[in-house]
Amino acid sequence: MGDFIPESVRIIGEMNFEGNIIPHEWYKHIRFKNGKVDINAIIILSEIVYWHRPTLVKDESSGQVLGYKKRFNADLLQSSYDSFAEQFGFTKRQASDAIKRLEDFGLLEREFRNIFVNGMAISNVLYIKLNAHEVVDITRKSDPYHVVTSEGALPNVTPKTLERLTYTESTTKITTKTKEIKRHIISKNDGYVLSSYISRYEDKFKKEHPTVRLDQLEVVKEFIDDIESIYDIDSGKWDDIIDYHFKNLSSKNNGSVLSFASGDSAQGAVRRYIEEIEYVF
Repeated sequence: MGDFIPESVRIIGEMNFEGNIIPHEWYKHIRFKNGKVDINAIIILSEIVYWHRPTLVKDESSGQVLGYKKRFNADLLQSSYDSFAEQFGFTKRQASDAIKRLEDFGLLEREFRNIFVNGMAISNVLYIKLNAHEVVDITRKSDPYHVVTSEGALPNVTPKTLERLTYTESTTKITTKTKEIKRHIISKNDGYVLSSYISRYEDKFKKEHPTVRLDQLEVVKEFIDDIESIYDIDSGKWDDIIDYHFKNLSSKNNGSVLSFASGDSAQGAVRRYIEEIEYVF
């Protein structure tokens, strides 16, 4: 009985599987703060690792291995949130959030470049640098510590990357009985668009803009990146859009940057601002 091989086992044994591999250790280590496995981040990381697995270069006549070559063309892997979303059935937001969580722990780094394709300029193209040593580290570890892919870390994890990315000078903390919520004071260090918006907010309401949660800040910054990738908007055009926004605030709108740059209708609202301002893109 011990030598009996089921047909299903025989058939699968004859197959040559290719593609992504997910080491079991990742399920132990790549988790949310609440302990749940971050499956979206794991799936995307497996795809990124696949593209970093070298292919063999062989001599055609002898079959001798001459060396290795990378699978992608540029110095870094070029991709997009949309491509990950389409490939794995995620929304664009789910894909971008998972990649940001992987970056927060130091497993990868994002780089946005302006490139030319067939003479056409394309801005904010996503390139990914895989931190291979960190990936090897979580793949080979046997101790069940977690890579925490949301704010904070478990007591036995001290990721340097989280420390590097923490907003230190302008972040306040509100402590409740159940959890600690990190909030951020938007400043000029957050880029021209946010700095410009806060300046106009303070001029209109004669008070400081309220703090925002760090996850909300990331949503706003992603919104700005998305708009700039669709339209050719420079700082002057952003100023006009922001001015138009404040001039047309409804009485129910508190003027927060979250009302301007978050929510499903935000991009459509900015598009209407652009059209009514009569810029042509």
